[in-house]
Amino acid sequence: MNLGMVLVLFILLVIVTSVFCMVSNPDDTDPPIGITGTQTFYIENQSQFRIRFISRTGPSDLPEKRNLPPGTSTEYIVRTSSSIEPVQVRTLYYIYDSSDYKQGEFIVTMEATDLIAIAYVKGEEAKYPDNLNFALWALGRTVRAEDRY
Repeated sequence: MNLGMVLVLFILLVIVTSVFCMVSNPDDTDPPIGITGTQTFYIENQSQFRIRFISRTGPSDLPEKRNLPPGTSTEYIVRTSSSIEPVQVRTLYYIYDSSDYKQGEFIVTMEATDLIAIAYVKGEEAKYPDNLNFALWALGRTVRAEDRY
């Protein structure tokens, strides 16, 4: 076998392995480089309205429950990095009454590092009924990436 043939076979091997060995990401975003852990956030619906997840941006798993009837909750696992800068995840929720009419919406912003987790709703980004009650909290559960996989 000559050198040209070996080179062609090597290039074909690289192309074939890159096509068939792609790693898919379940939430359609590339995780940030240097992921070192996670922070877990919870959203609990304490109102008589149904809250429905619409979309999210940032390095987070999709919520386990997309619809939150009164008295239920869901969690978000936000992937963090060892950087000082927090990662930010924003989730959009719509609010529906018992007749399934949209009553408003709000955006939950979650910011996390390996050490700190903060969740909040900005007033100017929210349009919801006065009697809507929901709770946000974080449970810092940091793990190293090599422990997760």
